[in-house]
Amino acid sequence: MANEEHLAILEQGVKVWNEWRKKNSNVIPDLSEANFSKYNFSKIDLSKAILIKTDFSDTNLFNANLFIANVKDANFKNSNLVRADLRDTRVKLTGACLEDWHINKATKLDNVDCQYIYLSIDKQERCPYTGNFNLGEFTKLFQKSLETIDLIFRNGIDWDAFAYSFKKVEVENQGAQLDVQSIEKKGDGILVVRVTVAPDADKAKIHNQFMQGYEFAVKALEAQYQARLEDKDALIVRQETQINRLFDIVEQQGSVQKALAENPRKVSNYNMQNPQFASGIVDANTVDADQIGGNIQNNDA
Repeated sequence: MANEEHLAILEQGVKVWNEWRKKNSNVIPDLSEANFSKYNFSKIDLSKAILIKTDFSDTNLFNANLFIANVKDANFKNSNLVRADLRDTRVKLTGACLEDWHINKATKLDNVDCQYIYLSIDKQERCPYTGNFNLGEFTKLFQKSLETIDLIFRNGIDWDAFAYSFKKVEVENQGAQLDVQSIEKKGDGILVVRVTVAPDADKAKIHNQFMQGYEFAVKALEAQYQARLEDKDALIVRQETQINRLFDIVEQQGSVQKALAENPRKVSNYNMQNPQFASGIVDANTVDADQIGGNIQNNDA
């Protein structure tokens, strides 16, 4: 658990905290299991700190000093670690959640001590899937991916919405050099689209713009799909009405034919090529030439 005294100092703000660190460089801060979600820790000094299971989700750690900090099992979901110093972590980054974390080429990852990490909260999407990173593999993997953005979709992808948002982001970020590098299926319906970007592109900004545009497009398309479905339902009702009318006509034709068979002298030479019926169903027992519209010819005197 976190040291209450250290927490109290940090609650006074980054400036007070950093001043305290300078004056107490021999003290190892213990902030383990603390919840710092959505805090602004830009330029904070957390070097050598114990940060085991600390929650930094959605936290701004821009240019933060995490040199030789212990962040084992910490949560960095959607955190901003651009220009942060994670070197020589003895850091023990093992087990940390790095879902949608934001880093750039200036983020220092040299000699990070890490056996495995998770790409989703609640210890989901272990990386590597089995075994552990060999020495230096973590650094190579994430330095290689610094010029890419991972777009994660947990319920499949609406490709129309994807195309709309992708084009919109391209227009809004001229020179970002966006290109789809790969599409990976992770299981449980999770798909990861990896997009390459220019080295100097603002990856966090592009990621947020894309996801916002995608969500907007999905909602708009759902409304269109619903409208089409309602139109389809209306068409089905009209078709059913027309079919019922056809059945009525067939039934009436049957009644007329029966009447003709029973009264051949009264009604004859009935033209069935293009019959027009009066409203209602003809009663075969009381049928009379005067009751039937259409081309009826009575040749009897």
